[in-house]
Amino acid sequence: MSTLRRTTSTAVLLGGLLLSAAACSEDDVRDFASDQASQAACGVASDALDQAQSQVDSAVEAIGADPEAAARRLGALRDTLAAAARGLNGEAATEIEKARDAVAALAEEAERHAEGTPVDRDNLEREQRELSDAVTGLADVC
Repeated sequence: MSTLRRTTSTAVLLGGLLLSAAACSEDDVRDFASDQASQAACGVASDALDQAQSQVDSAVEAIGADPEAAARRLGALRDTLAAAARGLNGEAATEIEKARDAVAALAEEAERHAEGTPVDRDNLEREQRELSDAVTGLADVC
């Protein structure tokens, strides 16, 4: 009977260890999948933000010549960044939102100029710096 008791105890102990290992493995797999998804989303967001920055620079240069076209381009970029932020969370989402806000402010500046208000160069430079800071911040996070 003592052999049966040891065998039963060993089986229970091994069963408990296997259940623990299985639970750990499931968590590890879930964490790994989550990390991979975050990295993929971060990569897409980084690419989108890099492309947006060069397009923003081009649109800002065009504000004086064609503010309505610049406002449309900047508005589309703002919407693209808003869509990119939906797949992110944490610091990466915060940086994309900062970039989106900067592009939105630039679009508003272009719209004001289209309505006849002189271009506020200081505001343009400030928002372009904000965008640049967001690009750098996203690169640091990702």
